[in-house]
Amino acid sequence: LLGGWSMGGLVAFEMAHQLSQQGVEVGLLALFDSYPSLYIRERADERDKLPVFVHFAADMARLTGKDIGELHEHFLQLDEGEQFAMVLKMLKGDQVLSEDNAETELNHMVAIFKRNFSAIKEYLPNQIKQRTVFFGSTDTRDREQLADEWTRLVEERVDIHSVEGDHYSMLHEPHVSEVARQLKHYLASLPSTLARVSLDTD
Repeated sequence: LLGGWSMGGLVAFEMAHQLSQQGVEVGLLALFDSYPSLYIRERADERDKLPVFVHFAADMARLTGKDIGELHEHFLQLDEGEQFAMVLKMLKGDQVLSEDNAETELNHMVAIFKRNFSAIKEYLPNQIKQRTVFFGSTDTRDREQLADEWTRLVEERVDIHSVEGDHYSMLHEPHVSEVARQLKHYLASLPSTLARVSLDTD
């Protein structure tokens, strides 16, 4: 049983492909608002010309529940050192980073983000035959086209579900309870020979 959110969906997809090549059955592949690499490249816009650290900062801000609308323009006017200091302060304040080793931890996170950012653009997915369910947030731009992209990559039917919220809030309460309810339905329908996973929706 495999699943992943955002880039994690690409990792899960490739894992399903490689396991299939080895003759291992994957009972279910669940993709949570994940974007195929080809979809991303075809829709590249001016935002892709921004430094990777700007994308990292925006990602961290949204993950910690910040509204970046007002902060974005101000952040772009700062130099690199000021941007780093601002993100450092934000993540320390949200206890994402420890007080004692915050700067080292942040540098490590940025390095991982940059590698992931590059990997997403370079990854070329193979078509697979796999039972798949796609959960797309209602706030995601072109989510129907996004679902179509996954459908073209999966030979079997892809079940599509819309989840209230945006790319980040869809996996937090109250929206995640609906995701859990849907997953319980799929897990309950799996053959008895596959491992069971219990999801508590309370």
